[in-house]
Amino acid sequence: MFRTIRLTALAAVLAVAGCTDRTSPDIATETAQASRDTPAAARERLAQRIAVALADDGFRAQLKQDLDRSPVREGKLHLQRYLSSSNARAIGDIALAGATRPAIVSQPLSRDRISMITRGADITQVPFPVTRHRLEGYQEAAEAAGFDWRNVTVAVCARNDEAEAEQLAARLLATAEPPDVIVAMSDQQAAGVVRALHTAGRTIPDDVAVTGWDDALVAKQLGLTTVAQSLRDQGSACARAALGQEPSSFARSWTIVRRASTRDVAR
Repeated sequence: MFRTIRLTALAAVLAVAGCTDRTSPDIATETAQASRDTPAAARERLAQRIAVALADDGFRAQLKQDLDRSPVREGKLHLQRYLSSSNARAIGDIALAGATRPAIVSQPLSRDRISMITRGADITQVPFPVTRHRLEGYQEAAEAAGFDWRNVTVAVCARNDEAEAEQLAARLLATAEPPDVIVAMSDQQAAGVVRALHTAGRTIPDDVAVTGWDDALVAKQLGLTTVAQSLRDQGSACARAALGQEPSSFARSWTIVRRASTRDVAR
């Protein structure tokens, strides 16, 4: 009975994950392979596939919707934690330490993907769950630091692009009251911000602190403070949940990596 349930869960999750992976093998082939796997091998296979899926915004959005609708509490709270704003709040708290003029470089706020610079973005209307949750965390951090969210500058990129982030950051730095901290939603965007700061002759973090997200290779190269999320750990946790096991590792699916691009909290 358990093996039948396990294979059903494996096939169902692979069907969703397969939608985001163009090189995915046929689901029937995966299920047949799973029938020959040991429990540990099946969990590892499932973890790998879910890790691929979790890297896709569309999959995460669908997962969030399904979790919100589900009446079952066991397991889903661990998965919802990944989509929560707690990690954005944590990186925001670090970024805003000692700041007086914060700015955010955001992913698109609408399906029209309009590039713009605004203030106090209306988070409730953002259709992309990941962007919305991160903005919620940034808002919490800003308000906790004494800032009125309505006055916080948000530079919106039409796409996750280093060049566009650099252009928007340059515009921010050319204003009468340039930011002294820029919180970027990705390391790629943060890299563009760093280039704009160097071009403008600003020092990091003394003149402007910068944070990213993902802990990509560029974050290490530039010394960026960022959010590290282990897709492998998240995939493993989802696999355990699908197989009826406790996804305890999900509680540590993200960490803050402190580097030289942010100011000392005690400063």
